[in-house]
Amino acid sequence: MSNLYKRAGSPNWIMRFTDEHGKDIRRSTRTKNHTAAQLMLAEEVRNVELRRAGINAPSAVASREDIGKLALRFEADQLRAGIAPRWAKQQREKLQRLIRERGIRSINELTADLLIDYRDRELAGLAIGTQEKYILAVSSFCKWALQQRPPLIAANPAPHAMPRQTRRQASIRKYQNYRRPLTEHEVPRLLGAEPELAYMRPVWHRFRKPLYTVAMGTGLRRETLEEIVVEMIRLDAPSPFIAIPPELMKSGRPLNMPLADPAVRDAVETLVSHAYARSPKHRKYTGRPFAPVPDVSSTFNADLERAGIPLIDALGYRVDFHSLRQTFGTRLALAGKSIFEVAELMDHASIETTRKLYAQVGLTGNEHRLSGVPSLRLVRDEDENNVPRSVPSV
Repeated sequence: MSNLYKRAGSPNWIMRFTDEHGKDIRRSTRTKNHTAAQLMLAEEVRNVELRRAGINAPSAVASREDIGKLALRFEADQLRAGIAPRWAKQQREKLQRLIRERGIRSINELTADLLIDYRDRELAGLAIGTQEKYILAVSSFCKWALQQRPPLIAANPAPHAMPRQTRRQASIRKYQNYRRPLTEHEVPRLLGAEPELAYMRPVWHRFRKPLYTVAMGTGLRRETLEEIVVEMIRLDAPSPFIAIPPELMKSGRPLNMPLADPAVRDAVETLVSHAYARSPKHRKYTGRPFAPVPDVSSTFNADLERAGIPLIDALGYRVDFHSLRQTFGTRLALAGKSIFEVAELMDHASIETTRKLYAQVGLTGNEHRLSGVPSLRLVRDEDENNVPRSVPSV
């Protein structure tokens, strides 16, 4: 049974039909045109029949809903599912950037061709991993839309924007322009890259140098550093630490980050003491001693250039602010810490992430691995007229 009717005080037609589960559905068509309302009702009834036959057919009206409102509903459902607020917000912001830059009004306009063109044009200047994060945010949104009852789309277009590759292609893509940690020689060079201009030196010594020290001494992500407030820093404790609540961690687990290194403690004290003299907005004290993190495209890259650290090395590995976090994990691995300890301090949910991405010992020098191995230099026998033992006498 299906029909159209109007409610008192409303000019729009209301459709009434029975869904595939036998439930009576009443939904506004959002139009005053009777012919358009009839077409929408017919499409809705046809899609109900398709869903009864096992075919995933989207709702004719719900799929035309404003995509901005759907993005907010998507974020709210993620929060209810237990996703950390910061990461749910980032997915929604990536989705809203696509909506804004492409002028998308409904989820029907999300197609594979649009995503491929968006990736090749607007996202072309970003790192490969960042490009995929945008596509994955859209993919999560489309998966959520498919799970609605009735579904809002017929299929997820995002996987078509990330075509499968052969193992060789995937390996080449993985290691091209890939991020690396700083070596043991580059760390002091970065911390010693004092600006030549006198007016820039106070900012360097009061903020940027201490911040780089904290980033390499704690391994905290950029997003976490910017949200830490002074009340979370316990410098007066017997063993100083930063008490980070779960909402600031990607895994959703709380973490007490120890400040065992005296250099890191001194850097934190410097940042806290000068926090009142620095503000990201309106010259007001925000209580966030590590904010704002320097912009990678200008400030951080200029510091790397003064330190003589290449942005991209001969093997195609690049350095950015997140490399300071990788440096922390690699230094832990070089110090002999177990992979479980590294994963805990790095806030990783999977040991595989720790092993593959951050314990890049090979990029920081392999000399320590060969310590104690006998030399290949030929041992000479004094009793045989300096003839090498490994070479037979002629």
